[in-house]
Amino acid sequence: MSMEGARARWLITGVAGFIGSCLLERLLAMDQEVVGVDNFATSDGSRLEALHRSLGERPWQRFHFLEADAAHLAARFREIGPVDHVLHQAALCSVPESIADPGRYYRNNLLSTMELLEGLRQGWCGRLVFASSSAVYGEGGATPNVESQALDPMSPYGESKRLAELMAGQYSRCHGVEWVALRYFNVFGPGQRFSGPYSSVLQVWINAVRAGQPCRILGDGSAVRDFVPVSRVVDYNLLAAGLPASAVNRAYNVASGQAVTMLELHAAFRGAIRARLGLSLPDPVFGAPRDGDILHSAADIRLAEAHFPRLPRPDLELELAGLVAAALG
Repeated sequence: MSMEGARARWLITGVAGFIGSCLLERLLAMDQEVVGVDNFATSDGSRLEALHRSLGERPWQRFHFLEADAAHLAARFREIGPVDHVLHQAALCSVPESIADPGRYYRNNLLSTMELLEGLRQGWCGRLVFASSSAVYGEGGATPNVESQALDPMSPYGESKRLAELMAGQYSRCHGVEWVALRYFNVFGPGQRFSGPYSSVLQVWINAVRAGQPCRILGDGSAVRDFVPVSRVVDYNLLAAGLPASAVNRAYNVASGQAVTMLELHAAFRGAIRARLGLSLPDPVFGAPRDGDILHSAADIRLAEAHFPRLPRPDLELELAGLVAAALG
């Protein structure tokens, strides 16, 4: 994907995280200038250090890092300087953790988005693209989930994202600002960090293979998910920054459009392990589902395909093969 026009200045919040650092890598490869913000609450600096080593000094000179909390960013606007586009990835994003500590999730996820909407209102930045979530849908409504359906989140995390979208809508109506919310489904890819009980299921399985243990499935394996490669998430963030005004101030599903059950996902993962490593994984073990987990989470992606440049739908087996190769050799 090429970036048309002159070099722009971008702000990425949560730049040290999985998606944020992937966005940084792509933008620097496109000769863009990037300001990155992170407070290291849910990540360390290892991804940035690795990216610095892989890219080298010359591209890295176009990256300016600021250690700061996105929930208190307005005080740093002058220090950051004007930016053309904001890619807001900083968030707390665990469903069970949000149930255990809802106040922390509401404060962090809503305040950080409000700070950036204030930046839009003040003319400090041009357009806000922010990470929303499939968790806004809850269990009811259409299957697959379509953007226009009623939202009924099952967790404080999902509710914090729903409220962020509502807040952005009010700012656009009252102040004419431009924003795009991207409702991520199950993002995965090489380099995703294992973070204990709140990790992505594929990263949990990677760690199980490393430890010589069977993979664990929560529930009976019939739960449905849409797994989307992080490269596609990056594509949609960058494309959202360049959408025409007629396509902004709304939410879009970011997914593969190919839902699978957890048993089907495990079978594909098992095949990738066998093909790459020659290992035969044991049957999975099953455990109780977590509080707030949604049984059916599938995406209708026709709205995104209608307004964004059409991207080829990802091949899950090919993406899993790349994940296994990167993580396990």
